[in-house]
Amino acid sequence: MKYGNDIDVVKVLNNKRHTINPVNGVIEKDLLMDFFWNQKCSIRLLKPYMFSLSLRKLIGVTNELFQCETGSNCYVTPYKV
Repeated sequence: MKYGNDIDVVKVLNNKRHTINPVNGVIEKDLLMDFFWNQKCSIRLLKPYMFSLSLRKLIGVTNELFQCETGSNCYVTPYKV
């Protein structure tokens, strides 16, 4: 998995969303967890249906329902107090 292709790191500053992916593109677990837990960034999984057969089937149903190509993203957002 790579930043920008499979996962984005997202942070909201001054009510504006910013993607702050590391330059090297290679996902390292410790850095990703630091973004999430310490820097309070959201993690966006791009095309989660590529990793899940059940989601892929659901996307197929929505393609048929709407008569066009559909997709999805999945966000994991840290709780902020």
